[in-house]
Amino acid sequence: MLHSIPTHIVCGTLGAGKTTLIKQWLQQKPAHERWALLINEFGMVGLDAALIGQWDGVSISEIPGGCLCCVNGVPFQVGLTRLLRTSKPDRLIIEPSGLGHPQALIDQLQREPWQQVLQVQPATYVLDAQRWLATGQITDIPTPCNAVWITKSATLSAQQRRQLIDLLSPIPCLWSDQQSYPQPTFTTTSSTTASSTEQPSTTVTPPNNALWINKQKPLVFNALHPEGSTSGWRWHGATTFALADLTQVLSQLPWLRCKAVMHTEQGWISFNATEPSMLYPQPCAVQTESRLELIYSHAIDVNKITEQLNACQLGDSAPTQSHSPRG
Repeated sequence: MLHSIPTHIVCGTLGAGKTTLIKQWLQQKPAHERWALLINEFGMVGLDAALIGQWDGVSISEIPGGCLCCVNGVPFQVGLTRLLRTSKPDRLIIEPSGLGHPQALIDQLQREPWQQVLQVQPATYVLDAQRWLATGQITDIPTPCNAVWITKSATLSAQQRRQLIDLLSPIPCLWSDQQSYPQPTFTTTSSTTASSTEQPSTTVTPPNNALWINKQKPLVFNALHPEGSTSGWRWHGATTFALADLTQVLSQLPWLRCKAVMHTEQGWISFNATEPSMLYPQPCAVQTESRLELIYSHAIDVNKITEQLNACQLGDSAPTQSHSPRG
């Protein structure tokens, strides 16, 4: 029976660096432990698991298309229950959307039906220092919070760092440009019925290539939310894009968030950026399909953008091994 599983909430604004922090934790995972990771996707495509990659002893599940703080919703209830039953983890990490409200999530996880199953730990908040400089605001830090992980802080002056420390006091501040974030700690040990030798692997539902009648035409998803709009595209894995053309098209669009894994003539690459001027391709593992997600503050002409993206196609080719993009 699952009981008192230490549960860590990693929250923060869009693009602050939550996924980067979680990858640091995964690198420190003890080999004998089983971990589970539940990721909220604001959009409908599902990209964070692909960007995190595969890790031994880690099961990953995504809940796309909404706000994870709505824990009474069916997608969350079903997704979390299935993840816990299949992985029987020693530790659970939850990454809410950067547009969600983590306090509501934490409060709900401490009630039935999760109260006996999960032992919710103080949250970790990831703060984008550059966004704080631009807006002067820090929002949605939940209570309790064990630390604030401050990213993009290399350009901060000593005075600005002191100002942040004072604003966040008494919560401890950790600086991403000075140290790695330490592995999260338990207050107690979880109790499960799983064998200690059972090691789950990264689990993501594979796409169904039979959905594509025309390999050059993507599946398109578009939704309006009070917080903005999300648009997503999925292309057949055999479709290849010109990396330079694709980068140029994406860098000229006024999105707030861009995430992608794309099959290009230079191999499989990923994008993960919070502003068009910072859009840099990175090599990634071979995928079964190309996926792109854009978040806007307003409604967009998704058909026009789809035409621009499709114009970057080179045609069909077999999926290739990834390597560093050129140029």
